[in-house]
Amino acid sequence: MTAETRCGPSDSNDVASKHAMKKRGYVRRSAVLRAMCGFAALTTALACATLPGKKKTIPPDIAAIGVALGSDFSGNSVRITGVRTPPAGGAHRCVSDIVTCLNFNDDNTTEAIVGLCPSEDDPSGTWTFTYEIFAGLDCAPPQLADLECAATIDEVLPAGVLSTNYVLCSSDTSGVGFRFTCADGSVCIPPTVTFSGDAYGVQTSAGLNVGVGPLSPDGGLLTTSVANVTIAGLGTINAINATTQGAGLVAQSNATASGLTLSVVGLATITATTITGQTRAQCPPAVDGGAIISNLIVAPPLLPPIVITPSGAPNQVVVGLPVGLSIILNEQVITIDGGLADIDVVAVRITVLGTTIRLGRAHSDVTCSP
Repeated sequence: MTAETRCGPSDSNDVASKHAMKKRGYVRRSAVLRAMCGFAALTTALACATLPGKKKTIPPDIAAIGVALGSDFSGNSVRITGVRTPPAGGAHRCVSDIVTCLNFNDDNTTEAIVGLCPSEDDPSGTWTFTYEIFAGLDCAPPQLADLECAATIDEVLPAGVLSTNYVLCSSDTSGVGFRFTCADGSVCIPPTVTFSGDAYGVQTSAGLNVGVGPLSPDGGLLTTSVANVTIAGLGTINAINATTQGAGLVAQSNATASGLTLSVVGLATITATTITGQTRAQCPPAVDGGAIISNLIVAPPLLPPIVITPSGAPNQVVVGLPVGLSIILNEQVITIDGGLADIDVVAVRITVLGTTIRLGRAHSDVTCSP
């Protein structure tokens, strides 16, 4: 069964369901407004027990949920899709799945939806909720596509108990969900996310480092652009652009070296148009990354140039090079361990006559702590 409830002071289309809920003893509650500074908006989903300022309570066999967003969302709305797995057995007058639109009032709160089947119903189960934010009321288009909220997954939703879920929303949370940890049986919170990252257009074993990092554990944004970089005794790079950032649930880094020319007398000249390394780490722990390499050419003296074609596979060793020269493409080191997600990418690693040059090196990691 799917129940669609449209809430808000102007919601005249929901009068019948409101009366039906009142007749069964259900009540509504405005959610408490929460806000979070920085890159991510904060959404608070509330399963309601006793309404503040009112003596009525939700029956002990029924659960409820409401939503509040930060101060920029007055006049907007949120569509919540919720599914209980498995569905409840029907012992109580409640629903096991919902598609609900909630309007944000002038004080940035919504009314609460009641009638959800609690987790302790037979058979026992958990709830998963997803959230979509819309520009207008009643979930009328357009949807705010650049703002996505982390799903609430495997949530234990008790009956007659006030539970609070904190859900992160930002431009970097697409496809992400949290299994929430309940600290004291009544307050459920997502993991604390700690960030790390750096990005370097070039690093050498001789001590040259051009880029940014490390990223603050609290996240933020670091970026730099540098022109005309000299690699002593070997060559030049026309431009370097490097960025590392952490926000919401995601850390990501990007490092590009453009216009590479290296020359080793008697061995080879190495050129490339662009060399880019990219990384992304997120909570729940997962990583992604890779290299973008264009026009990488090795030209030995008196021999035809060697055009190097990236395969896209990690840790590609280039073969057929002159003795004394080695090149690895898309070098990756990945660690996922408990709450840690860590990825390091070197787009191109060149070792020549004992000197190592790393080009397009990006690193990102997050630690998701309960």
